[in-house]
Amino acid sequence: MATLEKMLGEHSYEYISADIEYCKTRRVKDFFAYLVKSVKNGHYSSADIEKKKKKESAKEAKKKIAEEKKLEEEKRSEERKSRAEMRYNSLSEEEIESYKKKSGYYNIPEKIRKSVSAEDMIMVVLMEEEN
Repeated sequence: MATLEKMLGEHSYEYISADIEYCKTRRVKDFFAYLVKSVKNGHYSSADIEKKKKKESAKEAKKKIAEEKKLEEEKRSEERKSRAEMRYNSLSEEEIESYKKKSGYYNIPEKIRKSVSAEDMIMVVLMEEEN
């Protein structure tokens, strides 16, 4: 047991645990001797651990990029919406009427039109015009 205690003191749990799993896959007469040899010779499982670390690192980088893209898209969407609101507020009555027609507001059945505002439909058209 002194050897195991010494290994735990000198090596990380991660590597020793991985070496144990590696040794389990081998058919050896003396499991513990093979484990000690693995630890002393630079960990037979180190290549597997490094691959796992690289894979996790790449996965985290990909996740971070996706989050940044999402935030950027949300920011652009908010900016588009803000510009569309500014444009809407500067429209004359005739332009508002024109945009109501353009948005298809009058083509919506009366029952549905009660739940959908003309302003919202015009805002959608204004935001699409920016694209």
